[in-house]
Amino acid sequence: MGIAFSLGSISCGFADTSSVTKYRILDFAIALPLFFLISLGIEVVFPHSLLFVGSLAIVSFALFMLAVLTPRLGAIGFAAILLAIYAMLLHLEGRPVWLIPMWLTGGAMWYIFWQALAITFLPNQESKDILSDLYQALAKKTDDP
Repeated sequence: MGIAFSLGSISCGFADTSSVTKYRILDFAIALPLFFLISLGIEVVFPHSLLFVGSLAIVSFALFMLAVLTPRLGAIGFAAILLAIYAMLLHLEGRPVWLIPMWLTGGAMWYIFWQALAITFLPNQESKDILSDLYQALAKKTDDP
């Protein structure tokens, strides 16, 4: 259970790309159900080789194509594919199919909990991150000949 929680947290960390709190909340609202559904799908089709290979190819392609829409969705898609790999590694015959998805999604919720605490206790961090990004972009523009 602890390994699954840790892996869910790692995947959620990869999906967390926004500095603006409003967009982070939206990203988390998209990522959580997607993580659960992707890992549940892996658990259901993993024992069936042909169905597993076909569905993994189609779903992985669709998740990678999310990057065409926005980079933030691309990060969520990449994190969901990573979570699917974690679900494959944690699969064990005889275990209820909902258990691993619940643990992986629980790990993602654990990451969100700590991020919410950080946002609460470091209230001006969002502005600092945005200013830092702005200064870095300006520095790149002035360095180029």
